[in-house]
Amino acid sequence: MIFRKLKNIIFFFNFIYLQQLMSTQTNQSNQQLIEQYAPIVYFHKEEKYLPLDINIILQNSTLKDFTTNQIITSPSNRELYDFAKSHDFKPIGNGNVVLSIDKSLFNHSYLLQDQPIYAIVREKEGKTYITYIIVFPYNGDYNILRHGKAGSHPGDLEHYTVELDKDKNLTRVHFSAHGYQDGRWVSKDQVQFEHGRIVVFSALNGHGLYHKDGMAFRIGGIANDYLERGPRWNPKVNEIFARTNPNFNIDTMGWTVYNGRIGGSLDKPNTEGIMGPEDKNWYGPDATMFDELDEKFYKPPPIISNKIAKPLFFLSHSFTVALIYIFVFLLLIYLDKHITLFYNNPFLKSLVAIMILKLSYRLIPNDDNVYYKHLMALAILLAIIYFFNISEREIRERL
Repeated sequence: MIFRKLKNIIFFFNFIYLQQLMSTQTNQSNQQLIEQYAPIVYFHKEEKYLPLDINIILQNSTLKDFTTNQIITSPSNRELYDFAKSHDFKPIGNGNVVLSIDKSLFNHSYLLQDQPIYAIVREKEGKTYITYIIVFPYNGDYNILRHGKAGSHPGDLEHYTVELDKDKNLTRVHFSAHGYQDGRWVSKDQVQFEHGRIVVFSALNGHGLYHKDGMAFRIGGIANDYLERGPRWNPKVNEIFARTNPNFNIDTMGWTVYNGRIGGSLDKPNTEGIMGPEDKNWYGPDATMFDELDEKFYKPPPIISNKIAKPLFFLSHSFTVALIYIFVFLLLIYLDKHITLFYNNPFLKSLVAIMILKLSYRLIPNDDNVYYKHLMALAILLAIIYFFNISEREIRERL
């Protein structure tokens, strides 16, 4: 009897040991894979909003539940986990729960090479998928027709996924961009490599991920993505696990299950920020969801090489400058004809001209290219000069 109990105890401990051994071997194997397929990321040379370690973000954030007025300053991973658990891990996307990020982190000065990328390994239909997640404190404006600005928000999560066959060999890579359908699967032979590492390009401000540089022609050219070989990021990789996985560590991975908004003000409930990984259709509750595997699902924008895109920028700028020149000139002529005080009054004309020129930097929509802004102001100045150098009779004839 005693011998049988002893045998059972030995069997139990052997079973536990084998499980731990297998888990350790699996973790070591996963670590090798995630390091092998970790990316080299290139940002645009004008990029201001770079990735940041989630722990630095948490240290400089404040969690607020507007329904209870609960406030947690610099919440830890464990506190985020406990908060989500108290709500059964259900998403609270209505803006009543906000993790407000200090604005000083938006355009931070932390060393890029010290910031990690996060990876999770999952299996599906006999294949292995490794999803790499990049955390940004801020998503900059999208450039609308190189004039308007829209789409900025605090908090940003971007990801790309590698697909491996049963022998752990790379078959294709998914590059995500702007929500979901702008993403694309790219076969292994179309992926760029650098010293055996996959190369990823991050779009200016919006951080959409692509497999090559150039201009991604989006929404009919209204909101294009710009991609260049600017700052190079060779990130260290931190592996994460689903919360039901035995390897899930509450003290380092609690942020992955946080169920409120990442980013936003503390003044009132708001949806300025984004939702966390468990609300994403490529991660989902307990990391059970994957990128859509059917390539036909996506509608990725075409990518135009920079050799072609840059001349197009010049033509676009020239056309805009010409329009502004004509608009200001015709405006001055109209005022001269229809406003009595303006007619034959050089002083008032000069005053209006100076006001237009002074306000030009406000009238001209903001643009990251300072040279372009100066060029537009010059067009206004030339229109004013030309107006003052034509006679009243010529003005009447033009009308």
